[in-house]
Amino acid sequence: MKWISEMLQLAGLKAAIGGNYGIPACEAVLDHPDLDWLVLEVSSFQLETVRNFHAEVSVLLNVLPNHLDRHETMDIYRRTKARIFSSRLELVAKPKAGVVRASIPMEHANAAARLSEEGVLPQTGSTRHTHPGLANVSQGDVCLAPANLLPQLKADLGGAKRNWITFGTPNADYFYQNGRVFHGSESVMDLSGTPFESPVLGGCTGSAVTAVAYACGVPFDVAAEAARHFDPLPHRLQRVGEIGGVAYINDSKATNLAAMAVGLEACGKNIHLIAGGLPKESDYTFIKEILAERVRSIYLVGQVSRAMYQAWNGVCLCVECGTLETAFNTAQNAAKPGETILLSPGCASFDQFLSFEERGERFMALFQESVQGGGDAS
Repeated sequence: MKWISEMLQLAGLKAAIGGNYGIPACEAVLDHPDLDWLVLEVSSFQLETVRNFHAEVSVLLNVLPNHLDRHETMDIYRRTKARIFSSRLELVAKPKAGVVRASIPMEHANAAARLSEEGVLPQTGSTRHTHPGLANVSQGDVCLAPANLLPQLKADLGGAKRNWITFGTPNADYFYQNGRVFHGSESVMDLSGTPFESPVLGGCTGSAVTAVAYACGVPFDVAAEAARHFDPLPHRLQRVGEIGGVAYINDSKATNLAAMAVGLEACGKNIHLIAGGLPKESDYTFIKEILAERVRSIYLVGQVSRAMYQAWNGVCLCVECGTLETAFNTAQNAAKPGETILLSPGCASFDQFLSFEERGERFMALFQESVQGGGDAS
C-alpha cells in the first residue's frame, strides 16, 4: 500500500492511500478531488457486500488462514477475496463473497456519493482516473494474483476473460530471486539494500509491486527508488532496538498465524517469541514446522494461551505468562546475545488491549523502561 502510493508520487502522479490503511475511501475522494490514483486497502468483510464496485488494477497478495470464524472455510474465504476481480455486473449478480487485499479504482466525481448510498467502506486497493498513456490498462482492467492461485481464481470467477498478471513463483510473470525481481530471464527491479530484500518480502510484496508498477505505467527504476527510501510501517516487523546484544522486534500487527509465519521467516533463527491474545482461528498445526526450525521459546499471553500451549509445547518450550509485561520480562531473562525477542502474537489484541497499535506501543514502552533501568541499548 504505502510503497505503491509513494512510487506513484515519485513518478509525478497525484496519489493517496485510504481504507484500512489511512482515511476512509469516502473521505479520500472528497479531500483529494484531483487524484490520478487512489490506493485503497479493502477487507473481505467489505467485499462480501459490495455491488457497484471494481478496480482498474486489482491485487490479491495471498490466501492464508484468517477470519475463518466469519468465512467458515478456506474455499469461501478465497471466493470472497476473488470478488476484487469481479466486474460491476458480476458483483450485482453475486450477493455473497469473502476477503481481499487489492488496488481499487472508482470514478472520483461519484465515488463518495455511491459509497455512502451503498454502504460500501473499501479498505484495500487503488483508484485511478483516466489519464491517457499513463497505465497499461488500455485493454481493460488488470488483475494481479499469485501464480499458484490462478487456476482456482479463474474457476471461482467463471469464464469471463481478464487481463491476468501473475507473481511470486519462478513460473510467474514476475518473481524474486537473489535481491532482484525478474520478468522471464530479464532482471527488471533491483531490491538489494531495501526492506524488501528477502525471499519473504521480495517474493510476495516485491514481485507484486513490480507488477503493479508495470500496470500503472511507472518505470521500474522509479519503483525501486521508492523502495530504497521506504520507511517501514510501525508495528510490522519494526526494529525497536537492541539491549545486551539481543534484538527486539515489534510485529504486533501480525494478528493471524500466517502473518506470524512471515515474521518468523524474516527474523531468522534463535527467536524468543511472544504470542497470543484473542484467537481468530483454531488450527495451530500448520505453523509447527517453522516454530521448530526458528524458535527457542514461546511466551504465551491472553485468552488463547492454554490452546497454544497444548498445541506447541511439544515443538519447543512454551511458558504461559498471562500478560505482555510478564512475557517480556521472562523472555528478556532467557535471551542471549545474538538472539531475538519477537512480539508476533498471531492473534487479535482485544482481550487485553484496545488495538494492535496499543499492544505494540506497550511492547516498545517496556523496551524503553528496560533501557532506563540500566539496559545497554543500541
